[in-house]
Amino acid sequence: MEQKQEVSQEAKELLSRLNYWVANGGDPEHRPDSIKSTGESNAMVQNLKEQIAKMGYQIEWAGDEYVFVTK
Repeated sequence: MEQKQEVSQEAKELLSRLNYWVANGGDPEHRPDSIKSTGESNAMVQNLKEQIAKMGYQIEWAGDEYVFVTK
């Protein structure tokens, strides 16, 4: 049986912000070719990843954005 974790609205908002900063070059692992990152965007990505992890959620890269891992 597949069990899905209910994702809180706060976590969804954090993930949305994370993907915004990733799209603007903030994630060194998944940077768009045409965008240069700034120290601020890198810090925002790391901070948001940490906040999501502290809430108990796991995320993974899904081709062009981060998504929640559901089990």
